Amino acid sequence: LSILPLCHSFGFLVSLIALFGAAMLVMFSSFNATDVLEAIEYYGVKNFVGVPVMYQMLINSPDFTERDLSSLEVASSGSAALPPELAKKWEKVVGFKVGQGFGLTETSPITHVAAKWMPEIRSESIGVPIIDTDAKIVNPDTLKELKSGEIGELLIKGLILHLLRELPDVHIIFPRLLEALLYSLYI
Repeated sequence: LSILPLCHSFGFLVSLIALFGAAMLVMFSSFNATDVLEAIEYYGVKNFVGVPVMYQMLINSPDFTERDLSSLEVASSGSAALPPELAKKWEKVVGFKVGQGFGLTETSPITHVAAKWMPEIRSESIGVPIIDTDAKIVNPDTLKELKSGEIGELLIKGLILHLLRELPDVHIIFPRLLEALLYSLYI
């Protein structure tokens, strides 16, 4: 099911993954909860990837508990934290947790995943770094690594960040990106 904008790296990647896996791709030009729930039932959609506001609209739709959503095997959320109350409502009706993740367009775009098959990861977690990606939480002033549960800044190191560092004018075009690249040297 492709409901995320294809002009954004998140929507583009999700659609490419489906095509790469030779899956049927049900495309939408805009989001409507009733239409999406109907499509899940009609086409037997197995994977649903959305953003928290889409989950909110699906759960608030009168069709949410009326449609047969048993074909769904995976549900993922990104772009912002999925509120715990939405995650619980989804799990109660659909029967499994929504996996969350984290990423940036500049990281191509996923850095972390918390998938359905990772039961030890809390539902509010962004999960674990993907292959060839390292991350840590640091004190933003000292860049010293913090202990589990402490609040700090997320530093990410991965292949795409090293490739971007080679671009000569990246610091002029993307000042915050340069800061992220410099931080990545510390990991």
